[in-house]
Order: sequence, then structure tokens, then C-alpha cells
Amino acid sequence: GLRGLSLKLLGIMRFLEMFPKMRNQVKFKQIGVRLDSRPDDYLSTTNEVNKLVQKINQKYGRTIVEYEERSMIELDERLALMKAADMFLVTPVRGGLNMLPFEYILARND
Repeated sequence: GLRGLSLKLLGIMRFLEMFPKMRNQVKFKQIGVRLDSRPDDYLSTTNEVNKLVQKINQKYGRTIVEYEERSMIELDERLALMKAADMFLVTPVRGGLNMLPFEYILARND
């Protein structure tokens, strides 16, 4: 899951390079949920993610990617964020059934 976040950020960088007109029209909000199961892997991935976020924001001189880490995010807050979003992007490298896309559909149809 966390590795997918780095790939998502690299995709955002590529998107901004390919579509320069969008640089002042988009903002990405990413909330990372902390996992305690693999602390060494988590720490290195978190450092990589923070560096990518900083690189994107510095390159374009504004906060394009807003990244926040939390221990959890409640359903009502997730749904409110999803309702406000124009797009929801899930990028796990591998994983099982993910209910978040279904929550996004629910939030948008409410």
C-alpha cells in the first residue's frame, strides 16, 4: 500500500509535466494512515513520500500536494473529503478488496 503512494506521487509529477496548464488548477490531498506492523519499511517509505511531496511543491512554488499522516480517519470525515473531491485515486501495488472506491461512490451520490 505505502509503496503505491510513492508511485501515485510520481504519477502526479508526470501529470504536471505533461499538462502545464493544470499546474494552477489542481490540488491533491493525501492522508496517509500510519501502520505499526513494519516500522523500518514504514519509516523509509514515509521519508520517501515526504521528499516527493516537498519536491513537487517546491518545483511549482505552491502547495499542490497536501500530505498529512494520521493514525486513523473516521468514516464521516472520509466521506466529507470524498464528497468535496473531483477525483479519488487508489494506487496499491498489491492488495485485496479495497472498500474506499465504494465509499467514494457513496459520498458522491449522497
